[in-house]
Amino acid sequence: MHNNDPRAFDEIYAQFHQKVYQFMLRCVRHPADAQELTQQLFVRLWEKRSQLATHKPLDGQIFVIARNLSIDELRKKARLSTLQSNYQIGLPAISNCTEEQVMLHDLSEQLDDVIDLMPRKRGEIFRLSRKEGLSYREIAERLSISVKTVENQMSKALQFVKVKMTSFLSVFL
Repeated sequence: MHNNDPRAFDEIYAQFHQKVYQFMLRCVRHPADAQELTQQLFVRLWEKRSQLATHKPLDGQIFVIARNLSIDELRKKARLSTLQSNYQIGLPAISNCTEEQVMLHDLSEQLDDVIDLMPRKRGEIFRLSRKEGLSYREIAERLSISVKTVENQMSKALQFVKVKMTSFLSVFL
């Protein structure tokens, strides 16, 4: 596949597609998500074909990518679930999925606007925690600050978000 041969890619796809799909399905437990992640894996595999290690087994590299994609998907769903549960209190029942998606999109945009109002470093810490799913320790290491600083900044950020988002949510009450 390193020589950009589409036939080699087709063979790899045929050999691994079902195995990758089954792996993804066990991880995310939703067929449509598993199919989407499987497609993302093969797109990524093609795009990064020149970076694949020729001295390592291809199946191992494929399943490392699969594991990482599934972890990213689970983190994304966990963040969305947390966001929904934190802000659904007081929201009217929504019977239309499209309306719900629009409201969640608006809520996400409002949250981004609120984060932009924070001091730069605090907003960065909040995004790394809530949007990228990093632990306080991982944030501290990435930003070369103490875990205690991350905790303090997150506490202030959460208080700020609560105050600012309460006014946004009152529109829906």
